[in-house]
Amino acid sequence: MKISIIGCGRVGSTTAYALLLKGLAREIVLVDVDKDRAKGEELDLLHGSAEVANVKISSGDFSLISHSDFVIITAGIPRKPGETRLQLAAKNIDIIKEIAEKVLYYSPEAVILVVSNPVDIMTYVVQRVFGNERRVIGLGNVLDQLRFRSLLGKELNIHPQNIDAMIIGEHGDSMVILENSITINGLPLSQYKTLDEGVMKDILHNTRYGGAQVIALKGGTYYAVAIAVCQVLEAIIFDTNKILPVSLVQQFEGKEVPFSLPTVIGKTGVIRTIDLNLTPKQQQELANSVFAIHSMIKELGI
Repeated sequence: MKISIIGCGRVGSTTAYALLLKGLAREIVLVDVDKDRAKGEELDLLHGSAEVANVKISSGDFSLISHSDFVIITAGIPRKPGETRLQLAAKNIDIIKEIAEKVLYYSPEAVILVVSNPVDIMTYVVQRVFGNERRVIGLGNVLDQLRFRSLLGKELNIHPQNIDAMIIGEHGDSMVILENSITINGLPLSQYKTLDEGVMKDILHNTRYGGAQVIALKGGTYYAVAIAVCQVLEAIIFDTNKILPVSLVQQFEGKEVPFSLPTVIGKTGVIRTIDLNLTPKQQQELANSVFAIHSMIKELGI
C-alpha cells in the first residue's frame, strides 16, 4: 500500500510513525509546506527502519503522491487552547480546499481520510472537491470512541479491546455518546458491573472534552489520533468490514451534512451506514448535533 500524508506536524508525523510500526504501508510519502520539516521526518523515520517492516519513505511535493492508495490529510493550523471549532474552521477551510484540489489532480483514485480539524467541516470541504462520498472519509468520532473505550477500560480494570461502545454526531462538544451501546465481550455493561453515576458522569465528561484537556496540558493531541487513523486504515487494507463511527456527508432531514454514524468499512472505503434504533432523547441529541454542524457550515458560507 502506498500511503501519502499531507501535513507533517505532530499528527502527521506521529501517524507516519504508527504506520511504520504497524507495517501497514509499503511506501509512505510525506508532504508539507515546510519541506525541511518533511525531509527531517523522512530521515528520522528512515533511521529506525532497519528494525521494522520494509517501507520506502520519501518526502517532497504533491507530484510524489501519484498512484497513492490512501491520502491522509492532517494539514492545517492546529487548535489553540480556548479556541472554538468555528474559529479553527475559518482558518483552515482555504488550506484544506487547496490540498484537496491537488490530491484530486495527482491521485484521483485514492481513498481520502480527513483528519484535520474541525474534522466534520473539513470532510465537507474535501467532499465538495471530490464529489464521491464513498472515498472521502472523515475520522469523525473514531477518536472519541477510542477515548471512551480506553477510559472505561481503566475504570473497569479490563483491557479496552474487550469493550464496545458507539458515539455518533459531531466530533465536538455536541457528540452523542450512546451509553446503552456499551458491552463487555458482548454482555451489556449493567450485567458486568454497575458503575457509580458520578464515575460514569466523569467518564462521559472526559470523553467529550478530553481533546481540549490534552491541548490545554501539552498543546496538542496526536498519539491517540494516530491510533484512530490506523483503525480506519486497517479496516480498509484487511477488508474487515469493521463498524466505525466515521464522518460522511449524508442526508439529514433534507440537508447534506457531514456527521458520524456507525459505518461498515471495507476495502473500497465506505460499504454502508447502519440505521440505529435510538431513544427519543438520543434522536433529539443527534438532531441537535447535526444542526450544530449545519449551522457552522452556513455561518462559514461553504
